[in-house]
Amino acid sequence: MNIIDVYVNLNCNKFKLFSYYLHVKRKKFRFTKKKNFIFLAEVEKYLEVQRLQSATKIQAFFRGYSQRRALANGGRDFLIADRAARRIQQTFRRYRQRKQAALDRRQQRLEYLKPTILTEAKREELLEQIDKWRSERAVK
Repeated sequence: MNIIDVYVNLNCNKFKLFSYYLHVKRKKFRFTKKKNFIFLAEVEKYLEVQRLQSATKIQAFFRGYSQRRALANGGRDFLIADRAARRIQQTFRRYRQRKQAALDRRQQRLEYLKPTILTEAKREELLEQIDKWRSERAVK
């Protein structure tokens, strides 16, 4: 990709962005021409939703712009660094998963080997069951 291709691509992206801006502007103008009534209690909620949607749209445009700019100026280095970061994250996630699986296995073994603790209340209950069983099956 030579400098002319990058310049053409950037200009095409600017044109696309500008045409989208005009499209949104026209759409909002058409929206304002309609008579939409909002209850007074819902005005703040509506404005908050609009503010959040606008912020999301601006962030999306900026992320796309910065990605295109990074790829245009030494994109190969960016791709290598991105691939390396993804590989590091993938390796760490696998490591964490193995450690968690080992911990789960250890806990299962401990639960299996865990002795049942005989409390005084449980002991009294079992003694009553034994006495009841003996009295029912006593030899007459």
